[in-house]
Amino acid sequence: MIHRPIFVTDDRYAVPTLRIVQAASTALAVELAKRVLQESSHHKGVELWEADALVLSLGERMAHASSS
Repeated sequence: MIHRPIFVTDDRYAVPTLRIVQAASTALAVELAKRVLQESSHHKGVELWEADALVLSLGERMAHASSS
Protein backbone atom coordinates (compact mmCIF):
# COMPACT_ATOMS: atom_id res chain seq x y z
CA MET A 1 0.00 0.00 0.00
CA ILE A 2 1.17 3.50 -0.80
CA HIS A 3 0.32 6.56 1.29
CA ARG A 4 -1.30 9.18 -0.94
CA PRO A 5 -2.21 12.75 0.07
CA ILE A 6 -5.66 14.18 -0.54
CA PHE A 7 -6.18 17.88 0.15
CA VAL A 8 -9.77 18.74 1.06
CA THR A 9 -11.25 22.21 0.60
CA ASP A 10 -13.73 22.58 3.46
CA ASP A 11 -15.89 25.69 3.91
CA ARG A 12 -15.32 25.58 7.67
CA TYR A 13 -11.58 26.18 7.40
CA ALA A 14 -9.35 28.80 5.79
CA VAL A 15 -6.76 26.25 4.62
CA PRO A 16 -7.12 22.82 3.01
CA THR A 17 -7.19 19.76 5.22
CA LEU A 18 -4.66 17.03 4.50
CA ARG A 19 -5.97 13.48 4.45
CA ILE A 20 -3.62 10.56 3.91
CA VAL A 21 -5.11 7.44 2.37
CA GLN A 22 -3.52 4.06 1.75
CA ALA A 23 -4.21 2.77 -1.73
CA ALA A 24 -2.52 0.10 -3.81
CA SER A 25 -3.23 1.90 -7.09
CA THR A 26 -3.93 5.34 -8.47
CA ALA A 27 -7.41 4.18 -9.53
CA LEU A 28 -8.26 3.19 -5.96
CA ALA A 29 -6.88 6.49 -4.65
CA VAL A 30 -9.13 8.37 -7.11
CA GLU A 31 -12.18 6.47 -5.83
CA LEU A 32 -11.22 7.27 -2.23
CA ALA A 33 -10.81 10.95 -3.09
CA LYS A 34 -14.30 10.98 -4.63
CA ARG A 35 -15.70 9.42 -1.44
CA VAL A 36 -13.95 12.04 0.70
CA LEU A 37 -15.62 14.79 -1.36
CA GLN A 38 -19.04 13.20 -0.73
CA GLU A 39 -18.51 12.63 3.01
CA SER A 40 -19.74 16.09 4.01
CA SER A 41 -21.63 18.99 2.47
CA HIS A 42 -18.81 21.15 3.86
CA HIS A 43 -16.32 19.49 1.52
CA LYS A 44 -16.17 21.71 -1.55
CA GLY A 45 -13.22 20.18 -3.39
CA VAL A 46 -10.49 17.55 -3.29
CA GLU A 47 -7.07 17.26 -4.86
CA LEU A 48 -5.15 14.00 -5.09
CA TRP A 49 -1.39 14.25 -5.51
CA GLU A 50 1.29 11.68 -6.28
CA ALA A 51 4.85 12.91 -5.81
CA ASP A 52 4.67 16.46 -7.19
CA ALA A 53 1.96 15.78 -9.76
CA LEU A 54 -1.72 16.63 -9.48
CA VAL A 55 -3.64 13.45 -10.32
CA LEU A 56 -7.21 14.58 -9.65
CA SER A 57 -8.96 17.84 -8.87
CA LEU A 58 -12.71 17.87 -8.21
CA GLY A 59 -14.90 20.74 -7.08
CA GLU A 60 -13.40 24.01 -5.92
CA ARG A 61 -9.70 24.53 -6.48
CA MET A 62 -7.46 25.33 -3.56
CA ALA A 63 -6.33 28.95 -3.20
CA HIS A 64 -2.68 28.21 -4.03
CA ALA A 65 -3.64 26.63 -7.35
CA SER A 66 -5.67 29.56 -8.62
CA SER A 67 -3.61 32.45 -7.22
CA SER A 68 -0.80 32.30 -9.81
